[in-house]
Amino acid sequence: MCLRLSKALKDMQHDKYYGNEEKAKATKQLMDKRWAKYEVDCKKYEQAKQFVEIVDDGAGGRFVKPGEGGGDDLKEPEPPIDVAESLDDEFSFHNVEAMRRRPDYIMDLLNEAKRALGAFRTTPLLWEGLRRGIGVHHEAMGADRHYVEMLFRAGYLKVVFATATLAMGINMPCRTTVFCGHHLELTGLMFRQMSGRAGRRGFDLMGQVVFLDKSFRKISSLLAS
Repeated sequence: MCLRLSKALKDMQHDKYYGNEEKAKATKQLMDKRWAKYEVDCKKYEQAKQFVEIVDDGAGGRFVKPGEGGGDDLKEPEPPIDVAESLDDEFSFHNVEAMRRRPDYIMDLLNEAKRALGAFRTTPLLWEGLRRGIGVHHEAMGADRHYVEMLFRAGYLKVVFATATLAMGINMPCRTTVFCGHHLELTGLMFRQMSGRAGRRGFDLMGQVVFLDKSFRKISSLLAS
């Protein structure tokens, strides 16, 4: 489900910019402007790197140092990313405020997760989901699950698809827990542990537990367990 959702969001964003000839033409014009600005910024960067000034050290000697606007603190311009590949808030669940507060920390986690998940056949879509605020938490991921946990606790991920691993005492409080479909492994104990994740202390007055595509008999059994 997570992979299908990630792919659907990516395809919808691509369609927004390249869905027809008119959209593609407008997108090309936008990207041409961005590349033109990038080339101008690169020229300014190269010129600033070469700008130096001679300074008297007060003892009869002189040395060379970067002048104003130049030097090691200059940031090299980054080439523009295709708008269809960039992170569009319209097609993402990620927490914009969390990214604004801790951009370096979150980007480091995302990049580390991308490298760690490299062995998975579905890595491109798993990564696509992570950067769009959607995580997967299941036993096959092994120790790499902790990247999802850390991104979730940082507030970046808003949606996590989980298996029974969510019932193992991990620290992932959320506002709502959703139980989808029928699973024989879902016992009363597991239900209490997983539903207990709903409700964040200091943020929510109460947690919400939602049953989706479950029989009334199964729901009654779980609630009475």
